[in-house]
Amino acid sequence: MENKQEKTAPIKKKKKPMKMMDIVLYALLFVFAWTTYSQFVVFGLDVVIHAVLKLVVACVTGWLTHVAFYGMIDWREGKTFTSFWKRITANHKKIVRNVPLITAVILSIRFRSDTPLLIIILSVVLAELIGKLMWGGFGKNIVNPVAVGFLLTDLMFEQYNRMPQAVDGMATLIDGVTSATPLTGIASNGWYFGSYQYAHFQAAFGNWWTLLIGHAPAPSAEMARLAILIAFAFMAYKKALDWVIPVLYLGTVFVITTVIGFYHGFSLVYPLYHLLTGGLLFGAVFMATDPVTIPKNKPGKMIFAILLGVLTLAIRFGSLRFPEGMMLALVVMNLLSPWLNQKAAPLAKKTPKVRLMTYGTIFIAGLLFVVLVSALNTGV
Repeated sequence: MENKQEKTAPIKKKKKPMKMMDIVLYALLFVFAWTTYSQFVVFGLDVVIHAVLKLVVACVTGWLTHVAFYGMIDWREGKTFTSFWKRITANHKKIVRNVPLITAVILSIRFRSDTPLLIIILSVVLAELIGKLMWGGFGKNIVNPVAVGFLLTDLMFEQYNRMPQAVDGMATLIDGVTSATPLTGIASNGWYFGSYQYAHFQAAFGNWWTLLIGHAPAPSAEMARLAILIAFAFMAYKKALDWVIPVLYLGTVFVITTVIGFYHGFSLVYPLYHLLTGGLLFGAVFMATDPVTIPKNKPGKMIFAILLGVLTLAIRFGSLRFPEGMMLALVVMNLLSPWLNQKAAPLAKKTPKVRLMTYGTIFIAGLLFVVLVSALNTGV
């Protein structure tokens, strides 16, 4: 009998799982595409062209910053290369590992539509150098690089983020690009949101649905909130981020502003406007979840999220210079992360009741603190 050769089925190659940073980058580009369309609807084609140019310039700047940085290290160490291209390829893995595109894309989305390209370039350079490379690269930095780059340029070029003066109880929209945004419109009035101010706000910017879908004038990161939520769901499904921090952070903001709004007689629309104005939602999803600059254990992450919400609101209610609150609060909490990571670790071994009591005590103390800040600034 002839031996029959057994036919073996061809081995199917397994698809490589998407890397975490690739997932984040795709989510960011999705948000950018959505905001680009929203900007086209609100502002027209010129602003869209500038937004695309900002993105390209930011990405190229981030890459060149890394090339120059590692080139200087090679020069200091006496390394020589036959060509500029070989110098770049020699450091290619280091550059990719530092994910400069993520920082660049976030910064290009986070700035206002009329921001000059030179400010974008400076912001990216500062973010990469001071926020990342000087610490040893990605994974060794202790503060979110985007927050570093944005805050430093914001302080140096105040005119591009200046608070508009309140008109008739609410800052009004004069120019879709260069004037008030929904955030500055409310913040310029001390976050007071009575029926009179609400009417002016709706006349200038629309209702909460307009803010959600991204048709209110604002920087890119403050427009596409529905896109941000979709991106958040996608990244959580792919396990590219820990969903606990954004949910608890936004929940803290919502509950505290609900309490303050109830005291002043505002409707439930008030806490919604806190969530839907500024870059709070964008920061919660794409910045507060940075795995490098947050605590590593679950109790630390939960306390981090609660305190981040408390600090964000304390800055919002207490500072006209920083109406956003999120960026500055994030830098402070990043600096506290190593301490939180150490001190909160024992909580993981405690009973659920003890952990819940700890989180509740921190939240109540934070609530009282924000209420005090709000009362001192409004005089009530």
